[in-house]
Amino acid sequence: MELKESDIRKLSELARVSLEGEEASLLDSMREIIGYFEVLNELKTEVVEPMSGGTSLVNRFRDDAAGWSYQGLGREGFSSEEGESLKTPPVFGESNA
Repeated sequence: MELKESDIRKLSELARVSLEGEEASLLDSMREIIGYFEVLNELKTEVVEPMSGGTSLVNRFRDDAAGWSYQGLGREGFSSEEGESLKTPPVFGESNA
């Protein structure tokens, strides 16, 4: 299927892409890109089951259930706390806090 310039201009309008000035020189490239979908249409996909999204894989490392977590571990490595925040020594220079 050969695309006319008017077809490509309409597609660019729908995509809200301006084809003025330098961009107009890209019309041949756009024809090639859109024409590539004709090649893809030749693929035999009748035996491929459609996907409705997601995956059927299952997390085999642990159950996805509420329970023990890592929250709070490692707090002993910090010098002080302020509310729920952990304070660290300044990296550059002196602390103004």
